[in-house]
Amino acid sequence: MTPLKTTVTAIALSIMSLAATAEPLTHSANEAVRNKSKVIEVLVSDSKQEAYQAALQKLNTLVKSEPRSLSNDLHLAGSNDIDLATLHLKAGNYVTVSERMKLDGNIQYIGLVHVNFHYLEDKSRD
Repeated sequence: MTPLKTTVTAIALSIMSLAATAEPLTHSANEAVRNKSKVIEVLVSDSKQEAYQAALQKLNTLVKSEPRSLSNDLHLAGSNDIDLATLHLKAGNYVTVSERMKLDGNIQYIGLVHVNFHYLEDKSRD
């Protein structure tokens, strides 16, 4: 199997496994469900394969993360209204690679991790 086919297969398996991590949120009148998405840049590389591998590794790390670590990776740590125990990745997360050319003509690849997540937010402070 070629390296690109291996990467695509690994990505597909990761995406399918994410459905098991998504949990529906139940909330009270003082809480709001927040559904958000984010794209995280992972690595600038001279190889598309390296960029895919780095993005896939980051996605797998996010899937296995505890809520506090996930909050830090998603840059949500500054909000005191988030119930961290309810922070979860939703299904349908994936990786892509973007390419760019520098002024000198060299092409670089950037691994991108696309994540969807949800959490409860305390509305009683509004």
